[in-house]
Amino acid sequence: MQIAIPSLSAEGLVTDIRKKADLAMAHFFASDYSQTNVFYSDVTSLSYIVQRYGSDSLELKQQMTLQLEEYLGRNFTTVQVEVDVDEILPQNATKFNIKLDVVVTEGGFSYSLGKLVEIQNGKTIQIIDRLQNGDS
Repeated sequence: MQIAIPSLSAEGLVTDIRKKADLAMAHFFASDYSQTNVFYSDVTSLSYIVQRYGSDSLELKQQMTLQLEEYLGRNFTTVQVEVDVDEILPQNATKFNIKLDVVVTEGGFSYSLGKLVEIQNGKTIQIIDRLQNGDS
């Protein structure tokens, strides 16, 4: 059974795997952990993960992988998530990059996403699409 993701655009419910994956990642980047009282602990949020685990690169990597797998797993048949966090050095702990490589599968089709997220002072500075053909 294919799961649709609701959109506030004229498209309504999104079922195309590419659009769904992009929309799910956009929700992850834009959401706020405390944006709802009804589903308070069910919101997966980049900003919350960075705020909570940003001072420990290993824990940040583990939590981001775990939470993205759980979040995307609600919407796709299979999910593979690889997270790489630049070493957070004590002298420059305010700036680091997060590389995300995600592959989702549904209905026999797979879609790959790559993102580079630049974090400075606990805030997302920019999100860049990465090519999925090896190292960036």
